[in-house]
Amino acid sequence: MISRRLLELALLSGSKPKKYGPFANLLLAFAAVTIATIVGLTLTACSGGYQLRGQWLERWGDVFTALTLIIIGALALMGVI
Repeated sequence: MISRRLLELALLSGSKPKKYGPFANLLLAFAAVTIATIVGLTLTACSGGYQLRGQWLERWGDVFTALTLIIIGALALMGVI
């Protein structure tokens, strides 16, 4: 589903209902930037995580990751972020 803000941005950029080219370009650019951001943040967090050592991290690392993803997902679902 396309977000409301993305549709507003497309309309403000001059896309008309009969002209889908500018809207498609905007949607592709938005998708590319979103994917690049997610990949970049994931790689940064992963490389930082490999620098940490500790028994607690070995035991609770997966739980911490899962809880972080659940919290971020819940905040996104509620529209907070």
